[in-house]
Amino acid sequence: MYHCIRVNRQWSQLVAYYLYQSPWSSFPNVATNSLQQKRARLLMNTLFSCLELDTFRASSTSGPSTLVNYLSLVKRIDLKWVQQALWSINQQSFESQEHGVSVVEVAMQQLWCALAQGYSSNLERLRCAETIPLELVFGPHIKLTQLTHLVIEHSRCDPIDNKVFEAIARTCHHLEVIKIRSLKSSFTHVNLDNITSQIRRNTLRKLVLDCIHDVQLEGLMNSLVKHHSHSLESFKLRNCDLSSVSALAKLDSFPNLRSVKITRCSCLNDQVLASLALIPIQCLDVSETNVGMDFIQTVIRSSRASLRKLNVAHTKIGHTEELFKLISYYCPSITHLDIGGLFYNYVDVTSMVISTSKLKSLSLGCAVLKCPLQADRMIMALLQDCANIENLEISGSHITPASLVTLSRLPNLQKVSLSFCRNITEHQAKGLLESTGVKITWRKMPGRQNAIHRLPAFIVPYWL
Repeated sequence: MYHCIRVNRQWSQLVAYYLYQSPWSSFPNVATNSLQQKRARLLMNTLFSCLELDTFRASSTSGPSTLVNYLSLVKRIDLKWVQQALWSINQQSFESQEHGVSVVEVAMQQLWCALAQGYSSNLERLRCAETIPLELVFGPHIKLTQLTHLVIEHSRCDPIDNKVFEAIARTCHHLEVIKIRSLKSSFTHVNLDNITSQIRRNTLRKLVLDCIHDVQLEGLMNSLVKHHSHSLESFKLRNCDLSSVSALAKLDSFPNLRSVKITRCSCLNDQVLASLALIPIQCLDVSETNVGMDFIQTVIRSSRASLRKLNVAHTKIGHTEELFKLISYYCPSITHLDIGGLFYNYVDVTSMVISTSKLKSLSLGCAVLKCPLQADRMIMALLQDCANIENLEISGSHITPASLVTLSRLPNLQKVSLSFCRNITEHQAKGLLESTGVKITWRKMPGRQNAIHRLPAFIVPYWL
């Protein structure tokens, strides 16, 4: 159960150092009572005892200077990973779980306070956990001066103090990647332009904002254009409330922009992204927006062979016949294509598959013609021309059991979705799993009895 803890050996040795060098009495007293203190200590000892500590136990005789020199080399901390490890150990080690959450929180806060106060200036990558308040992670004594990658994943409903972002802007001047994911109620009226303006010029490469309420897009885009126009390579907005979508027209000001993902934004249309269509990009994701065929057509013709990933699921494209023709002619090197929620014809897909031999991921929508013969020909075309396919989403298709035999011959297939395929039964899907070992997602057709056990609808990632 503890094999995942040994993935990051450097981190394991780091926490081991604090077990043997720092007495628990010196840890900050963040617990509310002695019971939590004792249980948190037992939890941390259980974690440390599972790590590979032989190296540290042997080197401890050479003096503390060797250990300190090693700690100066530690660059990455994933607090969410540590939280999950502690939670797993807490569930396995204690019979009573009524204080599990509070104990994990206490242990996490003790660990972070002990680590960050001495070596925070050496960290380059940080992923924040949900159990530690951000006010503590970015406290006044924390100096993340060398941080290049910052990931904040906050799922609590309480709003976050703007002092957190002021602290980030004050100390983090070398950020290359910023990822912020939260509930809508967590981040409200955050002026991210203050953070981007304090980062060293032309340093920021990737910006990801997920579920941010009322993004001040005008100021953010102005700051990015002014300070990071030549370095920004990836820009992603997902499920955000945008105060001014017209500011997205400035995306053409980034000559090195290669990846654009703007999803779940109903206010997005062809007119807003008209300037973006003229930039040759490698990855475009505009799923669940009001983008139409005119914009996609311009993007494909501008990007041509450089376009590798395209996601137009649940957009306003309509029928995909013209889309497949454009991809076949302009984008022979495309590797990922998602048209979920759109209508397609098996013949058009087969023609595109023949022209795109490097396809690795294909996600289809709803077939216009319910023709099992054409569906089987499409699967056969994948075997003959796209043997590198790894992920296949054909839910609702009309393939026959003969296509399952074809799928089993794909050498690199890792995941396939067969949900709502009326010609496929549970027994046949299970046979594909047993013969190939791929991950399978399968649901029975609504209103149809299961062929073998008459089970209700289900999804099985690993078929236990």
